[in-house]
Amino acid sequence: MLTNLILCTALFITGVSSCTTAASGGKTAGDSLAAETALPEKSRIDTAARIAAYKKACTAVARKQVVFQKRYAAADQPARDKITAEARSYLVRMLSDSIFPGWYETTWDFNGVSQEPLTGPIACGYFVTTTLKQAKFDIDRVFLAQQASSVLIKKMCDKDRIKVVTNGQLDKLITYLQAQPDGIYILGLDNHVGYVVKKGKTLDMVHSSYWPQVKVVREEMAESAIVKESKYFMVGNVLHSKATIEAWLTGTAIR
Repeated sequence: MLTNLILCTALFITGVSSCTTAASGGKTAGDSLAAETALPEKSRIDTAARIAAYKKACTAVARKQVVFQKRYAAADQPARDKITAEARSYLVRMLSDSIFPGWYETTWDFNGVSQEPLTGPIACGYFVTTTLKQAKFDIDRVFLAQQASSVLIKKMCDKDRIKVVTNGQLDKLITYLQAQPDGIYILGLDNHVGYVVKKGKTLDMVHSSYWPQVKVVREEMAESAIVKESKYFMVGNVLHSKATIEAWLTGTAIR
């Protein structure tokens, strides 16, 4: 624990970091309190079916992207604005309802780099970049996963949609997010990174948790052990950025 505390303190001083650059936690009695996923019990057991469903969802996103790209290329600017809004809504739905759930129960590991759910472990930074990559954003999955989460957030989110909260003021973070539009946010902590899915007043943390669950989970953000122990928060609305959505609509690399 002393080693973890020293490392986390160093990471805090140097900036928000993903858990690919932090010490790992272990299983504790808190495992029994892990939030339930939205998946039926049977689908959690049937690994092969889960993987097949996930691949089908990724294929659907790729095909839909082609349709959007053709419409966008042929449209004038007013029509492009409408298509951009449609694409944003589509991606929010697919990430939240199909891509993220495909990864639930996948094991966390400090060195995890899996590109397929339930097949090998995945670290927190790689979970974020892999899901974005498989939603057909042209990003450098490995490079961004290995950087401080602030680098990923600044790359994917508009500057005016990024908020930094310090001194462990979780209530301030919650107040800020509840005043923001529904959507998907990237949240960077002292030594961790994940998503926040906002719908109404509900704020769910979706992440590859190194403690206490040691797996990919979806849980209430305010009740996440990792969130509650963090002193530094950086959050950005990943799909609000017009530039990010337009990159998806044109197949442009985000580097």
